[in-house]
Amino acid sequence: MTNGNLVFHQNRSMILLNNIKNNFAVREVTYEKNGVNEYVNYEGKKVLGSYFWLALYRWGIIVEENIDEAYEGVLILGRLTATISFFAIIAEVFLATVISRRLTEPIKSLEEGALGMVKGNFKPVLVSSNNEIGRLTEIFNQTAEELLDKRKKLEARIEIANKDLEEKNIELIAANKDLKKLDEFKSDFLSMVTHELKTPLSNIRISAEYLESLDNADPVQKEMLQIIIRNIDRQTRLINDILDLSKIESEKMELKLEPVDIHKIGNAAFENIRQLALKKNITVSLDIPEKLSPVLADREKLNIVLNNLLDNALKFTPDGGGIFLSAKDYEDAIEVAVKDTGIGIEKEKLSRIFDKFYQVDSTSRRKIGGIGLGLSISSGIIKAHGSEIYVESEPGKGSTFSFRLKKVSK
Repeated sequence: MTNGNLVFHQNRSMILLNNIKNNFAVREVTYEKNGVNEYVNYEGKKVLGSYFWLALYRWGIIVEENIDEAYEGVLILGRLTATISFFAIIAEVFLATVISRRLTEPIKSLEEGALGMVKGNFKPVLVSSNNEIGRLTEIFNQTAEELLDKRKKLEARIEIANKDLEEKNIELIAANKDLKKLDEFKSDFLSMVTHELKTPLSNIRISAEYLESLDNADPVQKEMLQIIIRNIDRQTRLINDILDLSKIESEKMELKLEPVDIHKIGNAAFENIRQLALKKNITVSLDIPEKLSPVLADREKLNIVLNNLLDNALKFTPDGGGIFLSAKDYEDAIEVAVKDTGIGIEKEKLSRIFDKFYQVDSTSRRKIGGIGLGLSISSGIIKAHGSEIYVESEPGKGSTFSFRLKKVSK
């Protein structure tokens, strides 16, 4: 008996019954179990107990510790661990910040240096380390200095070139003015010369026609007079073409715009070439409706265009071919087209056929007359009307020239 507690007895159960009642650990050991658990002991205190059954001796061992005292070390360890972790995190963040700065500052310096180089106020980047970034900084500084040096030299050359360009531009403007004056002088001279030539040619033609009409003129004389008249007409047409071209180039062409009946003017142009077409055995067809809306145009200039296009078609259409003059009514315009079954035009020549003096057949043995002004004059007249002549052609199959003119507003 110790402190009133029974420590030994023949019946072991008596020890347990007398000393310890309703103890969780005793109950577990009694049932030959092992473990660790929290429970309230026989003194009414909450403890952390460890119990172990010794099967060999048929005894159980129980060790109890007040729960606060039992977990005190764990709490201390936890707090210590938390403290250490906290300072470790701070140290890690600090170390990462330092390392990051050491890594990013040189890169930022390189970036600022690159921006400075672009803006033209480059300053060498300070080399702060001997590692790869430091070597990269040295290479960058060397490259930047070389580039800036080349840039300065290039800027100097550009400045010199700009000055030369300004001087050349001034000279070009002056030359252009002189050329414009010369062109005006040429146009005025051509107008004067051609005008002076028309009067004597007219007088010569009148005289030739009079001589041809005399009854006492023999056939040879009449034939020679007819040749003279044809050549005078040819020269007159050439003079008129030069005058028209001169006015177009100097932008002095004046248009007398009025309502024009395409049917009437088309018939007139048709009659002008009908006899020549019959001599070459060329069929000329006319397809212009009588009730077409009138167009706003210069009657005389439009007549020149149609005559030139039909004459051009007649020149390049072989015997037995055909020429078709037509007009179509569109919503706000009338389209006029001249189609032929002539020799056609190669694609590479289409862009040049409206150039003055250009000949589709430029060989030295060409049989077709003219100096290449008809299409150029016609194009200039139609452009003065705010339109354009379009051409479609295929070698060996003929060509089609067309243009549109606005209808007279109702």
